[in-house]
Amino acid sequence: MGQARTLAALVATGGLGWAGAVGWVLRGTRRVAVTRDDGPWPALVLGCRPGPGLDGRVDAAIDLWRAGRASVLVISGVGEATVGAARARAQGVPSSAIVVESSARSTWENLVLSRPWLGVGPFFVVSDPWHLPRAMGMARRLELTALPWPARVPRSALSAARQVMREGLSVLHAGLDGRLR
Repeated sequence: MGQARTLAALVATGGLGWAGAVGWVLRGTRRVAVTRDDGPWPALVLGCRPGPGLDGRVDAAIDLWRAGRASVLVISGVGEATVGAARARAQGVPSSAIVVESSARSTWENLVLSRPWLGVGPFFVVSDPWHLPRAMGMARRLELTALPWPARVPRSALSAARQVMREGLSVLHAGLDGRLR
């Protein structure tokens, strides 16, 4: 009986932690705004599985570059960096304005491994609105000056809800690892 109560308490605590993390993500998406208008700055495109999500992130970075707000696009991620760079080149961004960082396997590694091209900032972090709060928390933990730039990613309500719930787990994991501030 004692083990069952302990397990129930752990599950309940984990569930509350996850629910709190999802709430943090949802609150954070409403606060995503860039207040600095100087620059241009490098734009770090955080990798994700190739498809509409990555396309939206790369397109948002291209918009920054075309507007003269991004000096270079640093596209990060093991397989997605090459795909994203090809998309940027196909849309007219010259190779001289694209850096491919193809070793990162996580948001943390995107930030750490892209640092040679970003310095300590300021730089734009381009990602989905629900991913930006965690990415910005990690940038603060690394003492980087990052400016959030949300991508326009068309998703169904169900897909968006799934992404927010998944991001809640990622926030909880990053918080427990000490990678958020």
